[in-house]
Amino acid sequence: MIAPTKWSLKGWIWLALAILLCALLLRPILQVVRSDMILAVVSEHVNAPADRVRALYQNPDNWPRLFPATIRSARVVRREGDTTVVEVDHVEGKVMNILRDISITRIDLVEFKRRYDARFVNEFIPEGEGMRYRLTASVRLKWPYRLTGPFVKPLVVARMRRYVVEPLKVAAESEHYRRESRDAALNHTRDP
Repeated sequence: MIAPTKWSLKGWIWLALAILLCALLLRPILQVVRSDMILAVVSEHVNAPADRVRALYQNPDNWPRLFPATIRSARVVRREGDTTVVEVDHVEGKVMNILRDISITRIDLVEFKRRYDARFVNEFIPEGEGMRYRLTASVRLKWPYRLTGPFVKPLVVARMRRYVVEPLKVAAESEHYRRESRDAALNHTRDP
């Protein structure tokens, strides 16, 4: 039979300090695991009118030309009021996107992918000779990818800039694309 151990005051203090240290160190880790949402914002001045940039983004037929690095094709599945459901053939496979026309300066896009679900708020704010395009993302990582949350935010910001903001800016500022998109927008408005 083992006799019970007597704890001295010094032993209890060391135990309390060890528990406190573990709690302080584990708290940020537990918050990361519980918090599966990444919020990111990219803002860029575009030397083109806000309505032109908005028209480029709003028409899913433009997406394969605007975003060729990530989108192979886009097909409108249905339109209901201010909401458009789009089937997008991404590099990762086919996904559904929901495009919602919120106001004259804002379009929301909800995207469902294997590793995450995301809401992108696209703001087209007139500014001087051009406009400010602000893309705000709320990305909800799925398990087990949410464990990488703190490390993924810089990657999300970099990809938003590289694959969405920069291509849209280049297209809007290019004279050739302006004429092409104007014709596409006219054809788009004539469709029932």
